[in-house]
Amino acid sequence: MEKLSSWLTGQYVAFTTYRDGLVAGEEGQTLAEYALMVTSAVTAAAYVFVGEAIQVCLLALWAVIYCSCMYAVRTLETRRAGCP
Repeated sequence: MEKLSSWLTGQYVAFTTYRDGLVAGEEGQTLAEYALMVTSAVTAAAYVFVGEAIQVCLLALWAVIYCSCMYAVRTLETRRAGCP
């Protein structure tokens, strides 16, 4: 039991250190990720109750958001690498 307790304590310390680094280092990014998760959850819940036309619009909206995020990550990585 003591090994399990020690392992769990180590995991907790590692997680909190990682989390604190995210919040302190790139607070804007972390907040944006949380906003994206909340928005995703809200639209998923709404998806069940809306009509078919709205469902198609929600799917299209998320396709655009997903592609925009992929493009933004690619652009940021390219800039950080120093490529034009």
